[in-house]
Amino acid sequence: MPLDPYSTIDEFAANELIKKMEQREVYSFERDRPGPTIDEEQFKRMVNERNKRVHMEKAKETNNKRLSNLKEFIKFYEGNIVEQQEQLDVIATKQRKTL
Repeated sequence: MPLDPYSTIDEFAANELIKKMEQREVYSFERDRPGPTIDEEQFKRMVNERNKRVHMEKAKETNNKRLSNLKEFIKFYEGNIVEQQEQLDVIATKQRKTL
């Protein structure tokens, strides 16, 4: 049994959690409000809208990546179809010649 009390901690999971926490934006009303005419309720709505935009941008990036992967997948299979059709044509030609 190791003497290190931290040996059971998953470093990768801990680093991922730290990275997520660092990326998350935290706003303070006193520190971040854009002007003295903005009250706390308006500020909360602004923060909420900002968080929605950030979430939508992340979803957009993820979806664009998935779309790109699907387009590559389609091109790959379209190339396979052409190749298979060419092989089929060669076989059909050979078969006609033997008859």
